[in-house]
Amino acid sequence: MENLLVALFAVVDAELWSVATLVEWVDARISEREDSPSWLLELSLCKTSETAEACLSRALVDAQRMLPEDYGDLLAGCIVLRGERVGVTKPDLVGQLFDVCDSYDGVGGLEVSQLGALLEAGDDAIANAWPELDAALMPLRSRAEREDQRLLEPTGSVD
Repeated sequence: MENLLVALFAVVDAELWSVATLVEWVDARISEREDSPSWLLELSLCKTSETAEACLSRALVDAQRMLPEDYGDLLAGCIVLRGERVGVTKPDLVGQLFDVCDSYDGVGGLEVSQLGALLEAGDDAIANAWPELDAALMPLRSRAEREDQRLLEPTGSVD
């Protein structure tokens, strides 16, 4: 359950899935079980990403689970994956990654100061730096994609 909670928290935190997709996923897990954990039942009632994030945060606390040191990597990867799916501009993506790097140390080797300088320099600087930045983001994106696929596979255990 602990890895599942962390992966779900990242998916919700990055808004990789819509709330409707999340609730659909939760409802499918509930229908597979005779007895579901209370956090899963609560998550099925969430109407916003904020309430879903709060529910998962409580579930992490109840499980006495802290976010792992590399959570920022997973979150950044989910943000990149979401950006690809919904068409976020590169400057907006760099801004979101700046926020993650500012909150979590050592995100995929990205430097908050480097991202901040790119944001200040503008769209042309971001475009020029994109090949190097994209290469640095690829392992983060790949990890997020693996977690996304793992979550979407039919599973028997959520506890």
